[in-house]
Amino acid sequence: MKSLFLLGALISTALTAHEHHDHPTKTTPLVQGQQIYVGSGANQYKNIPNWGEVPKGSETIGWTHGGVIIDQAGLIYVSTNGDNTVIVYNAEGKIQRQFGKQWKGIHSMLLKEEAGEEFIYAARLWGQEIVKFRLDGSLVWRLTGPPVQIDLYKNEAVKFKVTAVAVASNGDIFLADGYGTDLIHQYDKDRQYIRTFGGKGKESKHLNNAHGLLIDSSGDQELLIICDRGNRKIKRFNLDGTYLDTVNEGLQLPGSIVRWKNLYAVAELKGGIALLDQGFKFLVRLGENPNAQLRAKFDIAPELWENGIFTAPHSCAFDSAGNLYIADWNKSGRIHKFIRKAGYL
Repeated sequence: MKSLFLLGALISTALTAHEHHDHPTKTTPLVQGQQIYVGSGANQYKNIPNWGEVPKGSETIGWTHGGVIIDQAGLIYVSTNGDNTVIVYNAEGKIQRQFGKQWKGIHSMLLKEEAGEEFIYAARLWGQEIVKFRLDGSLVWRLTGPPVQIDLYKNEAVKFKVTAVAVASNGDIFLADGYGTDLIHQYDKDRQYIRTFGGKGKESKHLNNAHGLLIDSSGDQELLIICDRGNRKIKRFNLDGTYLDTVNEGLQLPGSIVRWKNLYAVAELKGGIALLDQGFKFLVRLGENPNAQLRAKFDIAPELWENGIFTAPHSCAFDSAGNLYIADWNKSGRIHKFIRKAGYL
């Protein structure tokens, strides 16, 4: 049945022009047993079916509206809204530990090494705060609520709904009020307020659902990359809050972005995983669902899932070998693993 479904999708894809004419033709997965091979050229991946075990005593991992990060030891951290907020897996998908029951509502996470120790920074949507953890889940500090310096928040009708956090090499902290005002707030390493920029509007410097952040250190200077999901754009800002440029537009609701070597991966809520080159040019889309009715939907039941095909990619992470781990936005909780071509040839 799955083979017939995908064959039909292949035919449909061949007959339909791509939604964004400046992008190469999208690829359709090929079925080989239970494994799905996606991508093209140097960017081919093998899907691992049913990756990630469910905690004992639970029917699901808990609905996934969060982040995925990978530590230097290769352990994968997934934030859920289940009984244990963060589930830690090994590369085979076996649970190593769980923590953070009291910290539900983590919308995104990042890992940063500081003085030889790795820390987790989490944007907690439910708590309207940024939380810093050690890898064992112990609390370092909390940065709660919007900055008191911003008069806009004194209006009770204006809500602060944090979606993402990024941390520069000097320790400056950037947080996105992406479900609220679309303002980006900047603090120093001691959590002292520096400035605010962005916000809703029609100019290039403005945002519409600032959903994902990334500090990019690939160039001569660090830059802040913002997934402007509502405008379907990827934008870059200097670390002083100055808008620099829009490096990609026309993606299918880009929600988070990560980098590995000269490759960027973007989780598109209404598409798949878009791979971009070092100049942010579109290369290929992985796992796009051929059924448009199953895209960007939270309540897609497991019986409608297809291996290697997404319903609503929310976040993603590269490991050191370039393999991808992706969390769908899903009420049952869904995590994918894609092994990069060099890892299995």
